[in-house]
Amino acid sequence: MESPVIQFRELLAQFVKNTQTRIGDYNSPKQEDILIEMLNLVKANPEVRQGFVRCFIEIVDNPNLGMTWAVVLFCMRELQWPEVKEAIEQFITSQHPISDRIWRHMLEAYKKDWNFRGEFFYHDKRESPPPARPCLLARLFGWKKTGR
Repeated sequence: MESPVIQFRELLAQFVKNTQTRIGDYNSPKQEDILIEMLNLVKANPEVRQGFVRCFIEIVDNPNLGMTWAVVLFCMRELQWPEVKEAIEQFITSQHPISDRIWRHMLEAYKKDWNFRGEFFYHDKRESPPPARPCLLARLFGWKKTGR
């Protein structure tokens, strides 16, 4: 029987191949199916958590990560593993000579109100919608709804 970590790496390779060959954007239905499969594999095998942590940290530590950042974003939205968050923060503070925008996107997974709402059907379905916000003018002028 194949190791769950090897299965994870194979799914990761398929995800990367799909993005490189334009079969699907990182959040297309086909790609999201792969992301869900990866997440379910991780959740179903808690006994090899450290092996999965290493896989996620390898993605984070790769300055040429390509679209694999979406794997971290997608999975950490639910898993919320502190070791991976710490690795992302360390990468950002290590002053690599590259933009840290992608790594900051990965940190979004740990925020209550993340900027990727609407990007993944899986997460939209399992998370409650954000509270309604008043329109821009109402916020600017402090108007309150009167209940009419």
